Amino acid sequence: MNSNRDLIRDIKTRRFLADQLPDLLEANRDAIVSWLSQTGAEGDLQAVPKDRVYLICPIVVFEDIAATPALGQILQLALPELTVIVALPTEASLECFQANAERQDLHQVVTPVLEKDLKAAVDGLETEAVLCLVPRLSVLAPGFIAALNAVLSDEGDDRFDDAGAGVCRAKAWMGLLPRSRAAVDESRLGREGGEGLPPTDLGRTPVRALFGRLARLFGAKTPSSNDLATEHVSRVLDDPDAMILPFVGKASLSSADKAIYSKALEAFEAGSVEWEGARDVPVATEENETYFRELDDKLLPQGIATDQGVLDISTGDTRQPDDLQLSYRQDLAIADQAGGLRIVMPLRAIGTVGVAGQAVLRTEQEVRVSRFHLHVPPQDLQSHMVTCYLNRGGGGNAMIRNFARGIGCELRYAEDETGYRPGVPIVWGVLRGSDKVVQYAKDNNQYFFYIDHAYFSRGHGVNYRITRNGYEAGRIRECPPDRLSVLNIETQPWNRDGSVILVCPPTDYFMNAHGCHDWLETTLATLKSHTDREIVVRVKPQPGETVEPIEDAFRRSFALVTHSSNIAIEAAIAGVPVFVSETSAAAPVGQTDFSLIENPVYPERTPWLQHLAYNQFSMAELGDGTAWRMLREFETRPFV
Repeated sequence: MNSNRDLIRDIKTRRFLADQLPDLLEANRDAIVSWLSQTGAEGDLQAVPKDRVYLICPIVVFEDIAATPALGQILQLALPELTVIVALPTEASLECFQANAERQDLHQVVTPVLEKDLKAAVDGLETEAVLCLVPRLSVLAPGFIAALNAVLSDEGDDRFDDAGAGVCRAKAWMGLLPRSRAAVDESRLGREGGEGLPPTDLGRTPVRALFGRLARLFGAKTPSSNDLATEHVSRVLDDPDAMILPFVGKASLSSADKAIYSKALEAFEAGSVEWEGARDVPVATEENETYFRELDDKLLPQGIATDQGVLDISTGDTRQPDDLQLSYRQDLAIADQAGGLRIVMPLRAIGTVGVAGQAVLRTEQEVRVSRFHLHVPPQDLQSHMVTCYLNRGGGGNAMIRNFARGIGCELRYAEDETGYRPGVPIVWGVLRGSDKVVQYAKDNNQYFFYIDHAYFSRGHGVNYRITRNGYEAGRIRECPPDRLSVLNIETQPWNRDGSVILVCPPTDYFMNAHGCHDWLETTLATLKSHTDREIVVRVKPQPGETVEPIEDAFRRSFALVTHSSNIAIEAAIAGVPVFVSETSAAAPVGQTDFSLIENPVYPERTPWLQHLAYNQFSMAELGDGTAWRMLREFETRPFV
């Protein structure tokens, strides 16, 4: 029952944050983005300063990061050696956090650990390291920055308040201070949430009880009162020793209360903490760049050990390959508790171009730098890198949902995208926002996958074609005959006796989407200047419309001319030479220069048909993961 009440209270608090304090949430997000973008030029590289800062926040779900403005407040301080540690209660919550963090591109700068491993992780830090303990769903009062400044300036080794917020040196955490008092039973404190701690003065917390204070932090509850007065919040804000403002889970908040919370953030402006720079040290640089498909231990500076220094990895992105931004930060002293050096490619670096990278290992004695070049080939794409896009009212939504299940990736609506978003998009068709998503990918050197009706056995719920970074299958790759054989396709001999040129123009919506509005006029002008044959224009028939059977039209055709319609594939199978755009799936067996209309080609078609059969998938294959596996395997097949 108590756990249910706590859950309801958390839900109310999150709703309160989302509905009533959007400015705080936006400030937090902006601070995180700003912190992620900070990079040091090579001349600014420093050894690890004595006062390394660790921001520790217990969370339950990934969304608690956005709902904890205190995180953004500390990030705005722009501390040069800041490591963010989030503690999660269970293995399942840790796995869920990692999956969401990878999709949000926060997986390399926020270190998740299990609550049970947190004490061991902190025990391994240097004794002078500074710990900032921040409750979840909290806003910090100005007293917190006063405590941080006090600890950084050696006016004390620990400052805590009764709400669970605090700042301390690691040596105080570990009980190494000379003024240690009697030991406190930490196991009892952990079970009881810190109740029964002996009375203390601010800055005089018994050092053996600090982990008990952390236990209270994990057990801290959002105030349940629905009538918290503005005067009380004001008193907390004006108290120089108070470090945290309570959040109230009520339906609305007065403008006066909102102003108070906003005032709390004003005390945390960038650069408001004085930081004494580290001593100058030589920088060892490896000049040779090495090509890596993925980040692994090969790129780490030589001599690295799992118990020394801080490792920073910076990479460019698909838009600015050589502009390095921080992608990963790990204190090697806590690497074991955080699952080791689990270095995953940042989403913004995944695309058609390679990006620059730099690994910097900082210890108290030196800085080591290793440069590398990084590129993820399409066959190495993973599920967390991909987003499938639905369309509001789109006919392909059932298929997209099915494919997303087979991949295990995120789902979004194409209409909601307004610009660049890191990762690899998968879209259906070119309507309802899909065209915008594809254009954003093209403009930013990203991979994208395009889905449309299949080449053979077409129809919704049956088969679909999928191509990467194009709308049709491209150059022929070597593929076995197994998938073609089950389609029962029989090619007809090439027709060398036809008399007319059959022109099949694209539909209006295709021309609008692909920017080829004058295709028919331009094509007819070219054909008429290079042939005297009869030219017949055949527009795609509407349902119920009576037209000449396509088989009869093929029998009298010398050649078929189209942009990239599937009718070119039907014509080539029927033995009619084709003239198509370079982007057409039929381009490998046809001509793309329309001025050569009197010189068609008659190539072998079997390798091409086998290739097309490996570019389309059934509804079942999309849903069970077969299509996603085969798409990546397909990238490794050699070209014919």
